[in-house]
Amino acid sequence: IHAYLKGDCIECMACSDNVVRAGLTPKYQDVETLLSMLEYEMSDANSRIFQSTTLDQNCQLFDPPVPDFAVEAIKVGVNSCYSLRKTDSCSVLLVVTGSASVTSSVPDSPAPPSSVVRGSVLFLPANYTITLQASEDLVAFRA
Repeated sequence: IHAYLKGDCIECMACSDNVVRAGLTPKYQDVETLLSMLEYEMSDANSRIFQSTTLDQNCQLFDPPVPDFAVEAIKVGVNSCYSLRKTDSCSVLLVVTGSASVTSSVPDSPAPPSSVVRGSVLFLPANYTITLQASEDLVAFRA
């Protein structure tokens, strides 16, 4: 169930067709099926917050038990540089605030510098890294 109340929200999800809607949409709503699927349990809101792991001073990793849904929260201060770590699979970088110049280091095929701003999305191949040089405080998420 989605219940977005406040703050920033980045959602990483798989392609699927198993959506059951119950409201706030003009699409088909199946309240009875949704009610039959759920188990309601009261709990403290803080017990439901997904904890992160600090990878370094710029990066927090949110790593659920399903590896496909790991998300990194990346923060780079103005006039600072940060190089993203290489990963074994491709990833997507979404810039939510700020701006930065981007350089990559690929042997035998260096890409010219480019820039990213709020709303930019970059596809990063496996075993590929980029360096962000922030011209404004930058917040980005990588999945």
